[in-house]
Amino acid sequence: MFSATPALSAAAVRPAITPTQSSFTVPAGKTLRWTLRLWSHGDLLGSSVATSGLLVVPVPHLSDCTFQADVTDTAPGGSPQYYSGSRVTLTSCVVVPPTQTIAGHIYLCAPGGSPTTTGVAGGTLSATGPRSVTSQANPLTPTTVDSGT
Repeated sequence: MFSATPALSAAAVRPAITPTQSSFTVPAGKTLRWTLRLWSHGDLLGSSVATSGLLVVPVPHLSDCTFQADVTDTAPGGSPQYYSGSRVTLTSCVVVPPTQTIAGHIYLCAPGGSPTTTGVAGGTLSATGPRSVTSQANPLTPTTVDSGT
């Protein structure tokens, strides 16, 4: 963790820190390797490296939500150079779990096991996981759930 914030050039872009992620958009037209590091009280929480695009590091839940994000750039064959940084104390920091959609439909099978498009009357569907879906009549309409198995 850097103890001092070096002076930034007018063109330097700072990384953003939100309750869910720290991010930095790599400047276009630069042939450098960029590294975004997220810190809290001197502990490295995560990093992301790329030569272009968006660098993202998830923000974990901590009791005081105090973070520092630093960006370095490295020329081919060179040493890392400090580019920019941000410090913030958030009012809350919670990683929002990713979501996905689950749906289902029970269809009758014809003799020999071939599927049909005839729904099973009285059939029910349910799901268990990080967020369970209670038993529902067939079909199960698209429902948003937390990602998981």
